[in-house]
Amino acid sequence: MRYKIKVMRNSFLWLDDILGETSWSELFTGYMEQPHEISTEITRRQIICLTTECTRRFWVGKNPLDNNDFLKLNGLWTFFHDNSQIPIKHAFCLAVIGAEGSWQGKSAWGKFYRVVDFV
Repeated sequence: MRYKIKVMRNSFLWLDDILGETSWSELFTGYMEQPHEISTEITRRQIICLTTECTRRFWVGKNPLDNNDFLKLNGLWTFFHDNSQIPIKHAFCLAVIGAEGSWQGKSAWGKFYRVVDFV
């Protein structure tokens, strides 16, 4: 799961590098085949789960993930993995191969929190 967390984090960073926040955030609405308000809220909760203290503690090896967080993170992974929108697919592929953009190592988490702060 740590690998998935890193790839998802870097996918957001790539989206920000490629499109900027105002453009990429619009890609996350209406993805799931549910009413717009529901799918947006589900995706928002999945993104928030990536930013929580529990996820951070899991990332550094201090705590296991609870099942609810595990399911949310897997849902967000599915969002990236199965998404047909070119910018999301492009960012995800770059993250999967380990490419880094305007961030390096430890600064990735700081930039990530700034990038998703609007959620």
